[in-house]
Amino acid sequence: MKRLQLFLLALRVPVDYAALILAGYIAYVLRFESSYTSVRPVLTRLEFWAYWSTVLTVGAIMIPIFALAGLYVSRRIHIRTELLRVVLGCSAGIVALIMMMFWQQEMFSSRFVVLVAWGLAILTVGAGRLLVRLLESVLAVYGFGVKNVVVIGTGHAAEELTRGFARSPSLGLRIIHQYKTFDRATCTEILKLENADELLLADLDAPKRTVLDAMNFAEENHFSFVYAADLLETATKNVDIATYAGIPVISIKPTRLEGWGRIFKRAFDLVGASILIVLASPIMLAVAILIKLDSPGPILYSQKRVGERGREFNYFKFRSMRVGAHAERAELEHLNERAGSPMFKMKNDPRVTRVGKYIRKASIDELPEFFLVFMGRMSLVGPRPHLPEEVARYEPHQRKVHNIKPGITGIAQISGRADLAFDEEVRLDMFYMENWSPWLDIYILFKTPLAVFSKKGAV
Repeated sequence: MKRLQLFLLALRVPVDYAALILAGYIAYVLRFESSYTSVRPVLTRLEFWAYWSTVLTVGAIMIPIFALAGLYVSRRIHIRTELLRVVLGCSAGIVALIMMMFWQQEMFSSRFVVLVAWGLAILTVGAGRLLVRLLESVLAVYGFGVKNVVVIGTGHAAEELTRGFARSPSLGLRIIHQYKTFDRATCTEILKLENADELLLADLDAPKRTVLDAMNFAEENHFSFVYAADLLETATKNVDIATYAGIPVISIKPTRLEGWGRIFKRAFDLVGASILIVLASPIMLAVAILIKLDSPGPILYSQKRVGERGREFNYFKFRSMRVGAHAERAELEHLNERAGSPMFKMKNDPRVTRVGKYIRKASIDELPEFFLVFMGRMSLVGPRPHLPEEVARYEPHQRKVHNIKPGITGIAQISGRADLAFDEEVRLDMFYMENWSPWLDIYILFKTPLAVFSKKGAV
């Protein structure tokens, strides 16, 4: 999901909250500050600041109610469905307001405020939703946040989709190329395209094997995947069903980290990394001094690693080897304990310095990675980032781990650390991607110190 799409998804929360507060304010003004008081005099005036604190509280309570009503799903839903969910969410929220009235009895004297605030909330929240949709559509028309789609298929569904996208640029979907069939030659051509975001299989008669091959190709090369289909069985539980130009399509998600999952994980990483940087600062300062005293060279070791969507980034950690150690790797390849895999692991590595031996055992050399998390290049939890030359030796299915950000720790690290075979490590990382939840991240983070202290698999 593009950053602009994530921003617009997150924007719905403050817009909804502001709309709810506005509804509450207007309801108060209509009852106590308007000509309505001459029609029905105020017997007991509700103090504004007491009322205002209640409005702020009820507005905050209604946001999770809106979430339960399906107002914050990442997929695009029909406008009628969205407005119906607004009515449902506001109606459910009125129950929360009534419950608040038990704690502030003076509000019983103004049923008018309650009923008008409910009606106004439906109007203001609905209007806010329409404004966000309008903003999204206008941006799409001008090319912002547009998803570049590669279509495979030439039948009725493909033709309808092509015409529908052309008629409605506000959908934010732009076809950049179309192929008749999906085969090896098609794969080669797709990889040559620039800025492709989504692979759309629009052949209703495509055999199941073709659907699965296309889905695997999309995941391996970091495209989102949707297909127009009847009631085909799917190969994963992370699916969404929607319509494109009137044609039903099924979206296959390689990970649950889409939409709000991604927003939550980034917020969690920012807060967690900030706290851990502060707590680990004294240790990092001491280690930096020891490294400088122990051997000549820089304190930090920097190199290129492969991150999300296969993009390289500048990775760094505390230097635990002598300067020029990476250039000596070829000479030690015959001692690789993971021969046959892309990874290089070796116990009693002669390149490791005296200080490096201890900080590697305790994983202290990885503490600077907290800064990479804060910068958005890594996550606290995820697959480990590997070298470009290691990634070049990946099997096609192993490249799926690059659909999410690499992490400081992960399910593979708490399950055996360096003792795991590479294929098993990838399998565990794939399990994490398909079954991600906030609680799983928390569980892995709490288990990580135990894995480090046990020194199982540390090299």
